[in-house]
Amino acid sequence: MSDIAEQLVETTEPDQRLTLLLQLADSQIFSNPQQSIVYAKEAASIAEQHPSQSLALARAWRLQAGANVMLSEYEIAVQFAFAAEQICMTHNDLGLLRECINVRGLARLEQGKLAEALQLFESALDIAERDNNRAGQGSALHNIAIIYKEFADHERALEFNLRNLELQRELGNTRLVVLSLNSVGLALLEEAETNTDFAEQQKLLEQSHQYFTEALELHDPNDLQIKAALHNNIGSVYLTWQQPQRALDFFATQLEITRRLGNARGIAGSIADTARAKMQLGHIDEALLQFQEAQTMFEHLDLKDELFKLHRDYSTALEQAGQIALAFEHFKQFHALESVVKSQSAQQHVHAISARFDLEKAQMETEIQRLRSEELEMLVQQRTSEVAATQFEMLERLASAVELRDFTTGKHVRRVSEYSAAVAARLGVSSHEVHLLRSAAQLHDIGKIGIADSILQKPGQLSASEWEIMKTHTEIGAMMLADSQLPVLQMAREIAISHHERFDGTGYPFGLTAQAIPLMGRIVAIVDVFDALISSRPYKAAWTREAAIAEIQQSSGSHFDPMVVKAFIEVLHSESVDMQVT
Repeated sequence: MSDIAEQLVETTEPDQRLTLLLQLADSQIFSNPQQSIVYAKEAASIAEQHPSQSLALARAWRLQAGANVMLSEYEIAVQFAFAAEQICMTHNDLGLLRECINVRGLARLEQGKLAEALQLFESALDIAERDNNRAGQGSALHNIAIIYKEFADHERALEFNLRNLELQRELGNTRLVVLSLNSVGLALLEEAETNTDFAEQQKLLEQSHQYFTEALELHDPNDLQIKAALHNNIGSVYLTWQQPQRALDFFATQLEITRRLGNARGIAGSIADTARAKMQLGHIDEALLQFQEAQTMFEHLDLKDELFKLHRDYSTALEQAGQIALAFEHFKQFHALESVVKSQSAQQHVHAISARFDLEKAQMETEIQRLRSEELEMLVQQRTSEVAATQFEMLERLASAVELRDFTTGKHVRRVSEYSAAVAARLGVSSHEVHLLRSAAQLHDIGKIGIADSILQKPGQLSASEWEIMKTHTEIGAMMLADSQLPVLQMAREIAISHHERFDGTGYPFGLTAQAIPLMGRIVAIVDVFDALISSRPYKAAWTREAAIAEIQQSSGSHFDPMVVKAFIEVLHSESVDMQVT
């Protein structure tokens, strides 16, 4: 690069300076993005003065956009990349067009606008395929896999990672093959960690180990970052296999590399993993010292997701050492962070699913507009129905998140859904609103994702402090469902925040009374309580149907809206809904 910089100093001819400036801007995007922008701006200034250099102008804008992404200036990046795209389309330069679209996709990915990012990466893949640009295809496949990972769609993420791996093998780029092998291995490892079938889990772990091992054999020993990542990943597999000595060997190498790189998070993670391996070996005193060191580093870096796991394992080590009081303190810290981390994870899950729905809905609506322009009204109606179907499919996926957390009430949400819809219909609510309620009611307790398992699954009555924490699930749920433009999610938010209000104003979270409580919340409140009464729990036996009906009637005017109670009893007596809904 110094040679190019020296040539730039000595060159005054515009075309030569333009070429050198573009080379310098490209070479410094990652190492010095601010300087890259300086070079790109000067190149753009020269190109703007020469109409014949319009593609060079597009190249300068694309380079500036890339540097803007590195500096987290995402909107600026999008503007420059989009402007460059217009020039590329005029000149039919597919290669540069793909690069510009890819930069916009990266900016949207960093902003969390997953649906738009996926559309852009799919466009980049389509252009690369039309242009027979194999390297461009690999880049797009890699980015699409990242999006599906964010969507928590592990199957699709693995599919695109495998396609990318096959492509990189064909291209023979060893470093990209190594990175692809690592990506596939990680996808398999993550799937193994969530798989409850032991035999299937072991199969996934074996497959991930094979990919990681091949990557380790092929990697460049001087590429320290990938070397550290591979040692961590292989060590994690051995730790899951309960082979701590093998794991320890890999974690030791990882720690040595991360210290050389000065990667604080990597160092802390290596120390924590080493402590876990020492604990499995029974070297408790050494493990305790390393857990303490890792805790200090994680706290300094404010890594709550890492602290959450560390307090859990630190508590176990302290218990094995006989330090019960201190173990209990770390156990409490683990559960305090558990609610925060799981709430954040749940919000990310909701946003990812909503983003995926936005994408599918946009694609379908585009198709609808195309069909309308061709006056094919019958097909328009079909596609419109598909949009609605997709909307409710996404909703059901959200409801499944609740069932995974609170397994004792897995069928509860479906029963609440069906009975609430029946009561609403009895009250004369429009068929459209009833249809929305049938799905929205399934999310009434989605906020429980943010409640610690120790409280949510406690086999007994909650303490006063635990009850106060449990009550926050209404506000957590409302926060998770906020800011949606979808009517079904707007209704779900209304229900989540209001279904524990009481008709007499003694409920929570706001103490609303009578008609101030949304109707859908008043409906779900009755059905929710009734189903809880007739269901067994770890801390109580199931009530009889008759006793539960009597309790609902007795609470009419205090806990419940008398009008809704009347409609609910009529639904029960009509037997229009089977309370054993599955």
